[in-house]
Formats: sequence, C-alpha cells, structure tokens
Amino acid sequence: MSEERPRTDDGRFQAEVTEDTVLRAFEESESPVLTAKEVGEALDVTGVAAGNHLKEMRERGYVERKQAGARAVVWWPKVKPLPENAAVEPEEDVPHVRDFRGALDSESTAAELLEESRERDSERDSRLKDSAEG
Repeated sequence: MSEERPRTDDGRFQAEVTEDTVLRAFEESESPVLTAKEVGEALDVTGVAAGNHLKEMRERGYVERKQAGARAVVWWPKVKPLPENAAVEPEEDVPHVRDFRGALDSESTAAELLEESRERDSERDSRLKDSAEG
C-alpha cells in the first residue's frame, strides 16, 4: 500500500504541487503536450487542481496552452524544472526560482514582455535607418 499523504484539518489531502513538480511531469511524459487531467494524474491531484496550477504558471510564462478541440486544452512547458537537488524552499533573501530561469521579476506575462521587446526593436531599427539616411 502507498504511503498516506498528509491531510489538512478538514480532512482534504495537502497539495504538494510546486512549479517544478508540474514541470517534471512534462519531462517524464512521453508526450510533448499534456492535458490538465494528465498532469493531475501524474501528480496525484485532480485535473481541476492541476489546471489551476497550470493557469498560474502560464501567467508567469512557464507553460503555454492551446485549445485542441471543443473541450480539449493541451499544455506544454516553456522552461525546464530546477534540478531535484536544488533547494525547494529558498530563504527570504535568496532569489526566487524564476530568477534562476533568466526570467524578469515582473508582473508582466511573457507575451507582454515579448511584445514590449519587439516594440523597442522596431523603434531602434527605425532610428538606425533614419541615422543612416541622414
């Protein structure tokens, strides 16, 4: 029999899902994309709980999603998990896991940061063209 998972005071299982455990579920899968239900099965949580984690991770730019049918949504990782021997809970003065992935500490999503970067590149190209002509 498997080891009993810890429960909260109201009897529900305590979630042990982190960004890295979600990312490892993708790494360990033979498929390049997974549904929230499949991620949940890999992590021993419900598909709804996995979907909630995936949505939060998408806002941070760690995963992406695509509607694959009338009711099907598939997800894939955009970053790799930290090595398993890395500190799980960094101390307060230690940078967050996103700092190790090269992501900016920003409230913007990855898509917003990409769009901002493209706008700056376009402006720079325009200035270079003007200076070359002038």
